[in-house]
Amino acid sequence: MRQDAREDGQEPSSDPQDHAARLLDEALREHAAGRPAQALAPCLQALAIADGEEAPPLELVAILNTLGMIRLDLCDFGDAHDSLRRAAAIVDNLVADEQDAPVLTQLRVRVLANLANVERAQGQLDQAERHYLDALAAAEALTGRDDASLGPLLNDLAVVYKYAARFDEAEALYQRALAAIEATLGPDHPDTATVWHNLGGIEHARGRHAAGEPYARRSVQIREAALGAEHPAVAADIAALAALVQEQGRLDEAECLYRRALSVFESTYGTDDYEVAVTCNNLGKQN
Repeated sequence: MRQDAREDGQEPSSDPQDHAARLLDEALREHAAGRPAQALAPCLQALAIADGEEAPPLELVAILNTLGMIRLDLCDFGDAHDSLRRAAAIVDNLVADEQDAPVLTQLRVRVLANLANVERAQGQLDQAERHYLDALAAAEALTGRDDASLGPLLNDLAVVYKYAARFDEAEALYQRALAAIEATLGPDHPDTATVWHNLGGIEHARGRHAAGEPYARRSVQIREAALGAEHPAVAADIAALAALVQEQGRLDEAECLYRRALSVFESTYGTDDYEVAVTCNNLGKQN
């Protein structure tokens, strides 16, 4: 039996664009599984085919956008920025008919948000803010101001404001994101856990640790119910709660929380992971 035959018995297409689409699907699967290093090669191959075959602009943008996300996860910020800037330039120059406009807008929102993610990681907060705001305006025009799908954009822009010590603006965006998610998906939806986590982080940054503790506890409660106690995202929530408890002088309780988070990080990522190192450092401060 031929190994490259499709399940329906037909031979796979020899069309280069079909091959590029299959490579992009492979890259997306690897990336979604948390394996960006394995996702890079098929995505680069897809881009080479798309460039050589003069693929339709939207297909080229989809490849470049995926490549930018992969390179961001690999901390290859310069190349990630180049890929996403190229994607953004193509989108901005596209002329779509009215029927295709929503598709184009959705793609533009994703590209601008990912470009802003790279700039935020590079510490380019002014550029990141501008691109988040552009993406948010486009998304609002498409879905309305109170749609839950705006939550990630509102959250990411709020993180920029937190980094810039613009705490009131960050808190307002988190509260808006929380209201939209709760109204659409319910108060116990896992997406709310991220917002509660970040509201706790704002209070930690302000030095208002007791005020942040209930937010952190809420994030743990929601995420643990959704994902289970052994999920690394739950461990991240627990570590954030531990930091707030620690700052209030409840060192024994904080140590128990840090050790609980550490156990999950080590079992998930191994002993040489960044999260393990940070948690061990925080445990060391207990003594």
